[in-house]
Amino acid sequence: MPFIPKPEYGNIWVSIKADGCYGLADPTQWPQFMSEDSRWPWLCAIERKPTLTTNRVVMWAPFTPVDFVPLQGSLKMVMGDVKVLETVHATRIEAMQLHVTEALQTVKLFEKYNARNRELTWLSTTMKDTLDRLSFPATYRDMTRQHACVQRFWLMTNAWFEWHINIFQNYHLDRIDRMASLRVRDNLISAFTTSPMFAKCLFDADIPV
Repeated sequence: MPFIPKPEYGNIWVSIKADGCYGLADPTQWPQFMSEDSRWPWLCAIERKPTLTTNRVVMWAPFTPVDFVPLQGSLKMVMGDVKVLETVHATRIEAMQLHVTEALQTVKLFEKYNARNRELTWLSTTMKDTLDRLSFPATYRDMTRQHACVQRFWLMTNAWFEWHINIFQNYHLDRIDRMASLRVRDNLISAFTTSPMFAKCLFDADIPV
């Protein structure tokens, strides 16, 4: 495998980084320790950044000053300094909105054929609300965090579907093409575990562990 992560043991200091993510503690960036009792085992089904260039790469792309557009007349006092508030460039918002809308349509389809799931509703609602906030005036630091939040909850929403529908088929959707079994599903971020039961669960699902 081209991607063999190294686990971090013991207590670690968790803090938000300059890119809006949480480094090694961020399940969208690094495999986490899990067991059969984990609250969110589907986090190991988060997709890693594609190696090929596609329009989906925007959901992994970092936020840069080029994507930050000044708003005339929007001023704010920040740490004693007057700063111009800015927003995300429309091109970046449109590129992300394409994939968020697709995920939201899948959520609607899910709710059509299954009972409403509280966890999925939380994921999709947070994803949508955070995308909407990209159009609001903010500082560069705040917008970087909002941008990363959209990506995080989009990845988590897709991971929830991947885990519950494509892998274990706990639910079924009428017109979703199910992913064929891969040997191995090396497009997923996977997880670390010391639990033989959870390790076998992932092994049987063709998920690296």
